[in-house]
This record gives sequence, structure tokens and C-alpha cells, in this order.
Amino acid sequence: MKTKNLMQILLAIVVGFTSCETGSDNTPDNIVEYNSSKYTISKGTFVDNGTSNYYGTADTHYDFDFYATDGTFIYNSAAEVIDVKAKIAIYAYMSSFGTSSFKTGTYTFIDDSNDSNLTAAQLKSKYENKSLFYEAGIVTGADMNTSLANVKQILVTSGAIKVEGTKPNYTLTYDLVLEGGKTVKGSYFGTFKEAY
Repeated sequence: MKTKNLMQILLAIVVGFTSCETGSDNTPDNIVEYNSSKYTISKGTFVDNGTSNYYGTADTHYDFDFYATDGTFIYNSAAEVIDVKAKIAIYAYMSSFGTSSFKTGTYTFIDDSNDSNLTAAQLKSKYENKSLFYEAGIVTGADMNTSLANVKQILVTSGAIKVEGTKPNYTLTYDLVLEGGKTVKGSYFGTFKEAY
């Protein structure tokens, strides 16, 4: 389980984004709040990373990366995302228990920074039957409208993300605490475009 670099992930994504459509009063309002500011999230995508191993010798989890933003992404000539123009982007690398498919449910943050010091039995106890994310965060900054290179990345330190729906229409509800004690709360409902 290696910590991923947001720039590496975004550079590898090949995707076009679609805007969400809001419907009845029962659908979320696609608003997230961070640092006393509210943002209207309008686009989402996911990357199906397949299976992964958290303990033992066989794969144990199924991984999706989810991204949501209030802006747009910039593509190179090979249709790879190389930048973003937005006020905020939220990402989470999520793992559901089991290897047949990614499952919906409530995912909790688990700190994996000490895993190399744990025994096989301790790792199994920590991850068995758990849906989790070990890295998530936001990127934001005044210069995001011109370049992702100038933004600040703020990591999650605790919290949960609830995933509902069926592929490719998901609702993500965020209740996260970030570095420095700031929070991200809110939800996004829409069609998440699959990236590769």
C-alpha cells in the first residue's frame, strides 16, 4: 500500500467528465463545505484499480479511486488529464472488503503509516471485513483556476465517506477531518465517468 501522489493519479486519468443532473427533492444538493466556504460539485470520475492485498498472501480488497470537483480538467493530446481548473477537488482512494467487485457502503479512514511494524495477525485484525480509505484529501487554492501545480493539497486524518448507488451513478457523502482540524462535509450525486 503505497501513498499515491495526486499529480501522478491525475496525469494517468483518461476521461471526459459529465455534469450531474439534479432531480427530485430526495437527491443531494451537491454542496460540500470546507473552511466555512460552500462549493457546488459538478463533476465526478472513478478509477477501477481492481484487487489489492492488505494482509496474508492473497488479495483481500477491491479498490476504486473517486474524484469530484466544481471545475473542469485539462487534457493533453493523448487525452490524459494534466491539469484542473476549479476552486476545489476532492479525492479518495477507497477499498472494499472482498475481491469480486467494489461495494457500496460506509468507508472509514484507517491510518496505514505503521503497517510495516505489524504482524500478519495484527494486519488481518486491522483490515479484515473492513471497507476503508487510507488516503483522501482536497486540493484547493487561489491559483487553481490557472494551474494545479500551484495548489495546496490537504490530507484527511479521520472521518468517513458513504458511497451509495450503482455504477456509474453514485452518491458520495463526505464527513472528513483534515490536517489542521478543518473539515469537509457534504455530498455529490451524479454520473461518475470511468477513467483508466
